[in-house]
Amino acid sequence: MIILYIISFLLIFCVLLYAFLITTYTIGWLKIKYQENKSSEKHSVSVLIPARNEAKNIERILQAINHQEYPKEQLEIIVADDHSEDETASLVSLFIQKHPDFNLKLHSVQGKGKKSALSEMVQMSNNVIIITTDSDCVPQNNQWIRSIVSCFAENTQLVSAPVVYFQKKGVFQNMQSLEFLTLISSAAGAIGIHAPFMCNGANIAFRKTAFLETHGFENDTFASGDDVFLLERILQRYGAESVRFAKSRQAIIETDSMPTLSKFFQQRIRWAGKSVGYKNPVSIFTSYIVFFNAFSIILSSILGFYHPIFWIMAVIFLIVKMIVDVPICWMILKFFNRISLFKIYVPLQIVYPFYICGTAILSLFIQPKWKGRSLKKH
Repeated sequence: MIILYIISFLLIFCVLLYAFLITTYTIGWLKIKYQENKSSEKHSVSVLIPARNEAKNIERILQAINHQEYPKEQLEIIVADDHSEDETASLVSLFIQKHPDFNLKLHSVQGKGKKSALSEMVQMSNNVIIITTDSDCVPQNNQWIRSIVSCFAENTQLVSAPVVYFQKKGVFQNMQSLEFLTLISSAAGAIGIHAPFMCNGANIAFRKTAFLETHGFENDTFASGDDVFLLERILQRYGAESVRFAKSRQAIIETDSMPTLSKFFQQRIRWAGKSVGYKNPVSIFTSYIVFFNAFSIILSSILGFYHPIFWIMAVIFLIVKMIVDVPICWMILKFFNRISLFKIYVPLQIVYPFYICGTAILSLFIQPKWKGRSLKKH
């Protein structure tokens, strides 16, 4: 009986910690002011786009950047072709020929992988502010660059900007979108309380000097995490005040969700695998609390076969999670104009604990893959 009391206490403690964590991030989101799109043309900007086998997407992102309302003489775009096996490089070359006034450069990556591509592009870039995005992304607005650059104050070293999936039909696609937006909202909320732990490399900006002074991805052996580990290094060097979130709809960039369940889990396993390399206490604390909250719901459901009181606890834990998550979920859906996704909020909450625990466990045993490559875990 004492063991049951201990287990019950630990489970309740995990759930309360989760409630505290999400409430704190909700307050953080509210504390972030909406970014005014002030004049920011004093900054020269380099947009870096790593690409591997992106023939179907690369022209779309280049066209979108070409239509940005930012002085072309202060804008540089670099595409790094990471040993593509399709027509990516030739399509970029053709785009350069068709748009001679567009300051676009094509770079063939010497190393291998996204981090090598980014490191080489940073070295060859000529401008003060660097924005990184992915070749399967598209800015929602032609003020995308200006809105991000306007976030840079004198002491700002890194700006995390909002990312959303393209709107697609289907329950699976909608659940991906909603789950992804909860990640974006939590990361933004953490920045709002000056405790950054995550950003998304599909839409971040940083000073070139910050990258060089923190040695970028030097001695970084993880296959994933170019965004999070750069954030950690900047935090260690400049402090939490140097990181901001671009709370502006003009700063939103859209990207593709995963088309199949298999590819979805491959992506999430790749993301989960980098967590063992976290050094930021906030990142470690958040990842453990999210996992153990999900684990508490599942374990309570299993222990219910031993004693029915645990079934009641599992239901209460799930209800607590749903109530705690509602405010920040609603606000982020409103920000992205995706209120319609709220209809699948309850189904996602039921699936979520199993997905979180399953992904975390699988990441310990499965070697992640990305665009035809088997990636090392670290």
